[in-house]
Amino acid sequence: MSIFTSAEAVKTKRTEWISTLKVGDEVAISSRYHLQVCKVSKITPSGRLNLDNNAVVNSDGSIRGDSYNHIEQVTDEIRIKIWRGRAMNKIRLKMKLEKLTNKNLKIILDIVNDSLE
Repeated sequence: MSIFTSAEAVKTKRTEWISTLKVGDEVAISSRYHLQVCKVSKITPSGRLNLDNNAVVNSDGSIRGDSYNHIEQVTDEIRIKIWRGRAMNKIRLKMKLEKLTNKNLKIILDIVNDSLE
């Protein structure tokens, strides 16, 4: 199977899935660096989806006016990726290392060292 055929199969599968969506269904907007879960707020007569974040999705799953993002089915894997991203961001932005006790700092250092292995 060639790469082109595989890409066509993915596109066909996505288009078929999109055709089954209803108002209120969740979709994930996927880009290279970001995932976001949104709900379908309206389906236009032409088959475009309006999402609750004001994005408009073409019938092939691409975001209207945006050649990089597309929608995907919301899966447990996507929800975990979103949670991990938010958790890491919160740690990055809010942790005040200077306020940690030596014991807690040691625990975090052990975690960091384990992640390097």
